[in-house]
Amino acid sequence: MRWKLHGQKRIVQIMKLTVIILTFSFLQLSAKTYSQSQKLSLQLKNVSIVELFNTIEAKADVKFFYQDEQLADKKKVSVQVSDKSLNEVLSEVLDNTNLSYRIVNNHVIVFETNKPDNTKANMNAQQQKHTVKGKVVDVKGDPMPGVNVFEKSNSLNGVISGIDGDYGIEVSSQEAVLTFSFIGFEPQNINVAGRAAIDITLVEEATDLGEVVVVGYGTQKKVNLTGAVDVIASDMVENRAAPTVSQMLQGAAPGLTFSVGSYGFQPGAKMSIDIRGIGSLNGGDPYVVIDGIPGDMNNLNPEDIESFSILKDAAASAIYGARAPNGVIVITTKSGKKNTKMSASYTGSVSIHQPGRLPKMLDSSTYARVMNEAGVNRGGRVYQNEIVDRIAAYQNENWEYLKEGMPDDARFFETKPRSNGYWANYRESHANYDWFDEFYGKSVNQKHNFSLNGGTEKSTFYFSAGYLDQEGVLNYGTDAYQRVNIMGKFKTAISDWWDFSYQPRFMKGIREIPNMDNQGAYELIFHQIARTPPTQAKHDGYGNMMIQSKIPWVNDGGTDITETTENWHNFATEIRPAKGWKVNADFAYKSVDMFRSDREFLVYEHLVDQSTVVSGNTNPSNIQQRHVSNYYWTSNMYSSYDFNVADVHNISVLTGVQYEYSNGRSM
Repeated sequence: MRWKLHGQKRIVQIMKLTVIILTFSFLQLSAKTYSQSQKLSLQLKNVSIVELFNTIEAKADVKFFYQDEQLADKKKVSVQVSDKSLNEVLSEVLDNTNLSYRIVNNHVIVFETNKPDNTKANMNAQQQKHTVKGKVVDVKGDPMPGVNVFEKSNSLNGVISGIDGDYGIEVSSQEAVLTFSFIGFEPQNINVAGRAAIDITLVEEATDLGEVVVVGYGTQKKVNLTGAVDVIASDMVENRAAPTVSQMLQGAAPGLTFSVGSYGFQPGAKMSIDIRGIGSLNGGDPYVVIDGIPGDMNNLNPEDIESFSILKDAAASAIYGARAPNGVIVITTKSGKKNTKMSASYTGSVSIHQPGRLPKMLDSSTYARVMNEAGVNRGGRVYQNEIVDRIAAYQNENWEYLKEGMPDDARFFETKPRSNGYWANYRESHANYDWFDEFYGKSVNQKHNFSLNGGTEKSTFYFSAGYLDQEGVLNYGTDAYQRVNIMGKFKTAISDWWDFSYQPRFMKGIREIPNMDNQGAYELIFHQIARTPPTQAKHDGYGNMMIQSKIPWVNDGGTDITETTENWHNFATEIRPAKGWKVNADFAYKSVDMFRSDREFLVYEHLVDQSTVVSGNTNPSNIQQRHVSNYYWTSNMYSSYDFNVADVHNISVLTGVQYEYSNGRSM
């Protein structure tokens, strides 16, 4: 393998050399590889450097990288060595040239330098190098294999500790600094200071075991947790462009499985979540608690969330009883901070969405040929010879041929008139469309969020407003989701032992989807796209949309609109009569108002004589409206007492009661 550059300036060559050196250096930190430790014996007289490199490649497990023009004017060399290392051979051959080299893994990269042909200076540099050996262990004294040991000033010069924790490295000088690093352990920088042996003990990175985790009706320190609980902080998911909270959680924690319904990733799609697999044959979503009150996470503004606690096993979710057989997701929303000045924040994004990978339809000629081959095997051709000829003429833009049998004032030639007065469809038309490409396109989506927060010594506040507008990727019809979120959170200390808080929350979401004919709705669109052949015409002879292109159904068949309005009012208080003793009470009221309007309109098909008839599957037209109102309130009263024994044992006692009421009506 030879690396060449043609006609670039020297500075570009050096830059590209550097890139190659760095690329290989990332493959392995160790500069002492198997090939370097091999011993070579060579008896060569008056050979070029290229011939020398070829000979070494044949004897050792290495590959040389160089520019041919750099070696073209070099003098021939004679090499008489026995049982010497690769480093020794190359140093001897290249010492009096302006060539240098770097050994990375099993690759030798040769490049030009500005060094003078000064053998004495090179010998002095070699004499300054210093070898250090030692052993790496953990705090228990156990050896640590796989530790990265490298020279701080030259990360290319590094090794990895062996199975017994032993290492050996040659550094540039006796004053070099060695860096020891391993995942999960604190890195250490050690000054060599002329020492030949350095043993090192690595210490594990300190973790915040005092971190407070929201669990059930209170909090616990992470060090005291016995159940399976994952905590997801807002900074782990805040930059995700997901429109709903369930989409935002994808990949944020292990053990969570996500799935979508028959509508797929439609605008505003809500995902089903399974914690540690399916809990029953009938499935079941986890119990969701938002600031202590059960709710729908997908109605929240993702920007308002402070943290998630995922309670995965029975021990962690037992406090919720029969409601939590499939786990619990506890969501804490953002709050103001004490003793902070009021601050305002705005975040916004505009993004373009498009399908990632779409099937590619065959062109009409290939499709007709394949279908005819299949038809012959079943006893008959699908496309008659006349249609096959018209398909070829259409693809070759032979409009004169296609005008035969068409009305004189026709302007489009994708189909032909039938004897019954209708335009031909499917296997009788001869267009050439990729219907996946025709129906699927791009959408422009936007999201805007504004928040205010701050606080004094006794009071805090947080206010936010968010707007989401997500469009579908269909080129036809109306496929959209809009959502408005408004939230406030106010907390004040009435006294040193008594706090009170109030949190209003408002959400309004509008989902509008295109209808089809009376045979189905939204999901039928995608089914019909996939089953429409490429020969199906989009336009009749006069440019009207063909009914079997499905476009008139999607554009004119009406839409289904669902408006959801959710209002929350949450009042809470906490009293602390004594150290470690808390008394909590809250009351929450929620109203959910859902209005749905299903509108199915007549769609008209154009005939050859330019008259119209109603497409049978859209008759009769109808409008159905449904209004559902649900009311829910809940109140929790509980008391907890936390204490420890001998500063070793932490004990917490919790007792409480909950009241709930719900009612709904629809018409």
